[in-house]
Amino acid sequence: MLIDENLINQFIGYYKNDGYDDKTLKRFRYDFTRYYHWLKNFKRADTDAIDKLCIEEYKQHLNALPCTKHSRYYWKKGWLSKNTIFQRVIVIKNFLKFYNDIYWWWMNEKDIRLPKSKSDRMDFWTADEIEKIIQYIDKNEKFEINKLRLKLITS
Repeated sequence: MLIDENLINQFIGYYKNDGYDDKTLKRFRYDFTRYYHWLKNFKRADTDAIDKLCIEEYKQHLNALPCTKHSRYYWKKGWLSKNTIFQRVIVIKNFLKFYNDIYWWWMNEKDIRLPKSKSDRMDFWTADEIEKIIQYIDKNEKFEINKLRLKLITS
């Protein structure tokens, strides 16, 4: 079946009926449209063109893409993050789930290997926050052993 705007709208509508958030649906449309354009340029925009090899080639393409200037990774490494690549492959997987459910297609979305994703974000307490926690422990904990244990955990 030819992939076109009508099929993409059906895909988005399928997940809208399941109660997905509008931001998520917008992201689905954006990511799948990017995949659709890649598929149209390098293969053919047809559901028969989607197979494991095609998806692996798309992941290689994503790994070689530079990130945009407004990305938080632009100054760090300059390439798409692992989470972005993971998210874009998940959208393809969701499309295949929709397509299998509606059109009884031959390829199972469970066969798609997902790339690893990694969170680079770490939040640390500031010195003021730690000091407030220690003061709270000193004020409210009545047993010295518990005070010591809690202070060690927070430090």
